Amino acid sequence: MSIFEIILLNTILITFPLIFYLFYLAYSKSMKKEEHDLFLDVALISSLYFALRFQLDDDSFITLLLLNVPLLIAYQRNRKFSILALTFIIVMKYNELFDWNLIILLLEYMIYYLLANIVIKRRGANYLYSNLFLLVKLIIFTIMIYISPINEYQGFFTLLVWYGICFYGVAYFVVLLFHEGNEIIKLHMTLKEMEQDKQIKTSLFKITHEIKNPIAVCKGYLDMFDVNNVEHSKKYIPIIKDEIERTLLLLQDFLSMTRVSIEKDQIDVNLLLEDVLESYHLLLRSHDIKLDTDLIDDEIYIMGDYNRLTQVFINLVKNSIEAIGNNGALSITCRLEKKEIVITVRDNGCGISREDMKHIKTPFFTTKPKGTGLGVSLSYEIIKAHDGTIDYESELGQGTTVAIRLPVLDIV
Repeated sequence: MSIFEIILLNTILITFPLIFYLFYLAYSKSMKKEEHDLFLDVALISSLYFALRFQLDDDSFITLLLLNVPLLIAYQRNRKFSILALTFIIVMKYNELFDWNLIILLLEYMIYYLLANIVIKRRGANYLYSNLFLLVKLIIFTIMIYISPINEYQGFFTLLVWYGICFYGVAYFVVLLFHEGNEIIKLHMTLKEMEQDKQIKTSLFKITHEIKNPIAVCKGYLDMFDVNNVEHSKKYIPIIKDEIERTLLLLQDFLSMTRVSIEKDQIDVNLLLEDVLESYHLLLRSHDIKLDTDLIDDEIYIMGDYNRLTQVFINLVKNSIEAIGNNGALSITCRLEKKEIVITVRDNGCGISREDMKHIKTPFFTTKPKGTGLGVSLSYEIIKAHDGTIDYESELGQGTTVAIRLPVLDIV
């Protein structure tokens, strides 16, 4: 195998665990999960292990030099466990292959430790430390090979310059790749936070606009209001009251949107649905709406927030009643699909147009005269927090079907 193939193979072996760690890091930050530094330790030690395990020739100097790349990254990231473990393995490997003086090897790696304490503490000094680390390693490695009592290495001194250039280039590439990977992840998270800030500002602008309208209405009627005029009291006070209630409802829904927190517990889906339907039993009867239910006879348990899920189903039933009006039909069915329960709420109401369906989950979008446009968005966030999905199907004049999928809890 040629020197180029050896360099390429070692670069891949060392880089692969580090790239895998970067994927893990990107996933953790995107999902807002806690990052465990232990995974970086595992990645660094794995890099060294792969280089040692799959090296083709014990006499491959470039392989022996590249063993130090994971150690260099460990110093840059200040991973003390990795530094200790990698130093021990590398020193033992060098001592095994070349029978070098163990004290000299320990002194060499003590130099790297001292340089790290002096240089890396300075802000933005990682690149300076990388250059110093690689330079010291090349000098000491060259000297140790040159004075080695093993004669077969004496003739390779002229090649050490070439090996040194290759080592420096590969090491710099791997370190730069790891560093830039981290920077790209940070940039991505910054852009994501900026997008979230933009959405918050947009939401605040919209809610300010929405609140301003009912307040303006109240002010207009209050300006015209004559306390001595009984007709004004009868006519204006109910209007003002309705506008204030609409404003309070809007604020309540918005606060719920911005604070979607759940406290999961083991709950029975059938019991939850029965409670929701019991709350709307009289209202359904007063509107002459026929209710058809097809629930699962067995107890089906999920891990969820009872109050939050109740809020979702109440919103669905309430929307269906408003869409149906009078003399309609509403059905709620449950079925099991693999490890999920699918709850379907179907009505034969006025339905939703295709254009409106595109914006159904958009906050503040509503087709109702007194709607806030936050109910569907809030329901979507709650179901998402339960690792579930909520899908809408509707056609104008043909009714609406909402399907909610939630993971079922395995009960032993």
